[in-house]
Amino acid sequence: MKNKAKNAINNDAEFQSFLIHSMFELKLKNSDLTKQFGVSKPTVNRWLNGKSAPHPAVRKYIIEYLEHIRIARKQNKDVSAVDVIISLVIIIALIIFFVSLRV
Repeated sequence: MKNKAKNAINNDAEFQSFLIHSMFELKLKNSDLTKQFGVSKPTVNRWLNGKSAPHPAVRKYIIEYLEHIRIARKQNKDVSAVDVIISLVIIIALIIFFVSLRV
């Protein structure tokens, strides 16, 4: 867990900032959090506007969940990039093969 995430566990303002940044970066909606954590939309809104914050133990779980999504999406992007490169190499090899048949 990175320093910002660790600080967010015990600091309300840090949690609010981390949550807003993570939701924006991961393109999550308030409803994504309400479904995952079984809380109401007004509760998530209070977390986001700094009027309240969950217990530090719950924050840790929320932060771990957000970090898990971040890592999973990064791995998917990496796999996609590898797939594209492999596809391009195969296409180039096929082009070279068919061009060599004509010669």
